[in-house]
Amino acid sequence: MKIRQGFVSNSSSSSFLIIGIENDYLLKEITEKAGLTKENYYGDGEYKDDNDIIFVGAIINTYTKKIEDFEYIGIEAKQLLKQGKTFDEVKKDFIKKIKTNYGIDIPEKEIDILYGEIER
Repeated sequence: MKIRQGFVSNSSSSSFLIIGIENDYLLKEITEKAGLTKENYYGDGEYKDDNDIIFVGAIINTYTKKIEDFEYIGIEAKQLLKQGKTFDEVKKDFIKKIKTNYGIDIPEKEIDILYGEIER
């Protein structure tokens, strides 16, 4: 059985705005390369790696206790856009970070602005 963590019912929450992906195949591939587990997931709806990549909405296998997937992976966009970076610049930064850190090529057409709420 798998459980989904990170999306809101009536608990306290925080909104997110990222530039990233929601393609299931790419999400699973990046998650596997990142080697994330429940032990290094903070349970607050997101995980941030050392390269400022945000993993949102963990799907955890209840038997293995391992994170198998996320709903979204991207870069926090709000501050970057406020600083004057364009969508295309942030998109290119994201592509470069994923390629450099996880060895995966992300097609530009898969990248979008993603938003929602996460449980806190």
